[in-house]
Amino acid sequence: MQENIQPVFTENSIDNNSVNIEKLLSKLFFYWKYFLLSVIVSLAIAYTYVRYSTPQYPVFAKLLIKDERKGTGGIDLDILQQIGGQSSIRNIDNEIELLYGRPLMARVVKGLGLNVSYLAPGRIKVAELYKNEVPFRFIPLVEDTAIHAVYSFPVKINDGNITITEGKETKSAKYGDTITLSVGKCTIEKNYEFNAELKDEYTVVLKPTKSVAEVYLSRLDVGTINKNVSILGMSVTDAIPKRGEDVLNRLIQEYIQANID
Repeated sequence: MQENIQPVFTENSIDNNSVNIEKLLSKLFFYWKYFLLSVIVSLAIAYTYVRYSTPQYPVFAKLLIKDERKGTGGIDLDILQQIGGQSSIRNIDNEIELLYGRPLMARVVKGLGLNVSYLAPGRIKVAELYKNEVPFRFIPLVEDTAIHAVYSFPVKINDGNITITEGKETKSAKYGDTITLSVGKCTIEKNYEFNAELKDEYTVVLKPTKSVAEVYLSRLDVGTINKNVSILGMSVTDAIPKRGEDVLNRLIQEYIQANID
């Protein structure tokens, strides 16, 4: 009895497969320009993002938490922790909460004058300037609680003559003069540490201290490095690394002062 063995591949199946491949290739060749266009658009978007976005730089610091309190019989709290005590752990948690506190960061913002920022047109985009990159200091003479909105003032400097524009009104002044704006009285002082190129125009942006403190708190990270030691790791991100360093240093200073008080 002969067995009927059917071939795995027949001429018809081979012909059908070849036809399908030809159809697939023809479709690919038909749509190749759309694939190329999508690649070009994706690269253009990536290039634009990298060129015009503002990068954020992380800054790190360490803080040693020293507990001056002693346990029963003069035993240090770190020793108590090693034998099962929880006082030191709670103390570390309390110090972390203090560093995350809004009042502490508000004092940092006020002390560094971070509620006032300075902008200037750059080659590619508007750049934010800091410290010695600005030829003047804009100082509001009103209480922080009186600033509830964001104010923007274009400023031009020519041979010591200062012009400030607010809306359709332009005011002239010299270094040290007091100017009355919609936010209240302000003064502009000369920055003797200025060592950058003088721009044709600057923009002063005044923000509420509370809102600036909230921004920096959202960028702040505080945590224990090692459960066996009382050292906190601190980090903050900022578009200007030097400003990030100043924020962490000032935060540590304000924290130490708060413990003294």
